[in-house]
Amino acid sequence: MNLQEQIYRIQGLMVTEGKEGAIKSMIEKHGLYHSIKLMGGFDYSMEDYISKEDKITFIKEIVIKLCEEYDDVEVGGPFFSGNWGIIYDETYEEKQIIEYYRPEYIIVERFTKEVDGVEYDYDDFYLGNFEVPYEKLTHSLINEIFHLMLTKI
Repeated sequence: MNLQEQIYRIQGLMVTEGKEGAIKSMIEKHGLYHSIKLMGGFDYSMEDYISKEDKITFIKEIVIKLCEEYDDVEVGGPFFSGNWGIIYDETYEEKQIIEYYRPEYIIVERFTKEVDGVEYDYDDFYLGNFEVPYEKLTHSLINEIFHLMLTKI
């Protein structure tokens, strides 16, 4: 089936089932990743019909594809944004940044906060890291990671 036929089929679904029903049935049948591809890209109006579980599955699919493409076990945050990753948590004393994405979890790096006027080496700031499964992340973090992963499809 060529692209034009797919577009007509999707438009037909939207007329008969309504936009919400068409998007939900497409995601159920093809998965979020392939649904976005079939629609010709992500449409922000789709977001209302996508569950947290759909987004987590999508994130995992993208991470797996990128790991396979680059023959690695994880993808680094700077790969996406060119600098620091997404902030996981921040306190007065510490900053936690999502630095790596693996198929089943993220790796959060911990750093002490910089003190103005004092020069430190990178190692002086680093406190360690920990892993967090995608399912344990907040909805807002999942959304942020989801939108980051959209840049790679």
